[in-house]
Amino acid sequence: MRIFTFFLLLVLLSTTTTYAQQRKVKKQIEKKGIIYNKEMTFGGKIASNGWGFYMNTGKIINIHKTRLWMIEFSDIRHPKEKKQSADFNLAISGFDSPRDFYYGKQNEFFTLRAAFGYKKNIAEKAKKNGVNLALVYMGGISLGFLKPYYLDLAYITQVNDSTFIVEAKSERYNDDPENGNAQKFLNWYEIIGASRYSKGFKQLQPVPGAFIKLGLNFEWGSRDAFITAMEVGVAADIYYKNIPIMINQPQRPFFMNAYLSFELGRRR
Repeated sequence: MRIFTFFLLLVLLSTTTTYAQQRKVKKQIEKKGIIYNKEMTFGGKIASNGWGFYMNTGKIINIHKTRLWMIEFSDIRHPKEKKQSADFNLAISGFDSPRDFYYGKQNEFFTLRAAFGYKKNIAEKAKKNGVNLALVYMGGISLGFLKPYYLDLAYITQVNDSTFIVEAKSERYNDDPENGNAQKFLNWYEIIGASRYSKGFKQLQPVPGAFIKLGLNFEWGSRDAFITAMEVGVAADIYYKNIPIMINQPQRPFFMNAYLSFELGRRR
């Protein structure tokens, strides 16, 4: 009887210990996302108002939720921007290989975003060749930069009845009533083409603002350590003042867009 009682206690003690260890392991698995606790991805995106590229770093809280930090660079375009070719008579003027230009454009606009948020799984992928669906929501700061847009404008000087000298001058838009160039800048037939891209970087003007986004992330692949994903969603930026991109279009302090992105990365 004593031997039986001792054996029974030993079995109960062993069962209790095993159950406690299983619960501990289960909690560790949920906390670390099975065997990973961090992830990093790099991606590029196209949006309804431009393009961009970004980097995400994540802390895996559990198998359902990941805390994200994002750094992103984007080029924001106005919906009325359209690349044009100059009609200036280049054969007579002697200019060749002119750059296409955006008629009526005043500034280019870039933005750097730093955001914080979460990725929450909605539907987990199967063990092999499945697709994981997650909701991504983020918000943060958006530091915009206005860069003046320069055009090569034609200045024609008449030497005599049959001789003209054409000089190209690189200029930004200036609407000053007395010393400005608004009429010439918008005269199609006096535009030779866009100036070199580096013009204007010395006059960058910072514009701080805020940023939010909401998206659906689709991840596929048979190996959890490697991330291959696509994301679709909407995003918005708002700044403290109107952003002048096009000359004859309404200016506004906010931008909304739909985006599609593709990213690669890994977990560890």
